[in-house]
Amino acid sequence: MYSGERAVQRLTASISGHVAVAFMVVVISFSVCPSATAQDSARVGAKAAVNVSWFAGSDWNDALSLLESHPDIENVSNDSRIGIIAGAFVEVPLAPNFAFQSEVLYANVGGAYSYDVPSAGMSFDGTISATALKLPLLLKPSTSTGDDGALFAIVGPTPIFIPGDITLEEAGGAFSVSASEPPDNRFVLAASLGAGYQHTVGSGAITLEFRYNRTFTDIFRNDNTRISGINIYVGYGFDV
Repeated sequence: MYSGERAVQRLTASISGHVAVAFMVVVISFSVCPSATAQDSARVGAKAAVNVSWFAGSDWNDALSLLESHPDIENVSNDSRIGIIAGAFVEVPLAPNFAFQSEVLYANVGGAYSYDVPSAGMSFDGTISATALKLPLLLKPSTSTGDDGALFAIVGPTPIFIPGDITLEEAGGAFSVSASEPPDNRFVLAASLGAGYQHTVGSGAITLEFRYNRTFTDIFRNDNTRISGINIYVGYGFDV
């Protein structure tokens, strides 16, 4: 009977804890309505998000294929993982309807996988995760919707610092395993692209934002595993 431990060893050996935490560069254009209202002063605030992330890249796919090549393993799946993001931002107007926004965000990022061992009547679920400090540097064009509201887009690079280890955890039935490894590169680079709506409330604004992120530099040498993520943000900022 297959215990499941050999699959974890093969997966761990093949990826060596390889996880990336940085994103592919994206280019966007945004047409601004001439009647949009301008923001005259800087704005500071706080925001939080639900983060749904998953792994991609040929090295990650090769690791899953190696796992699936075991004769006792079936239904290998690349799954998403839910985490949280929270932090603060500063928005500085550069021109009417155009601003620069910098952020400092605590994020729990990573991905997940699963597989079945029919001969043992067991299913296994694994996660690979890291705690990261994300520092988005974003351009933010906007256009008024009237009634104190505005639509906006954001785009820009996101430097990321990973202070701790990359952690793998897997469990199935009475079996569980965990392992961790420090990254080769603690500073990696990502890109962010998104859009949202903000509504003026008093001297500030409430925001709702949808954002896509992707890594595009390696956290482990010679490994092109990438992390993609979708974030749904809610925030509030006030003018200063």
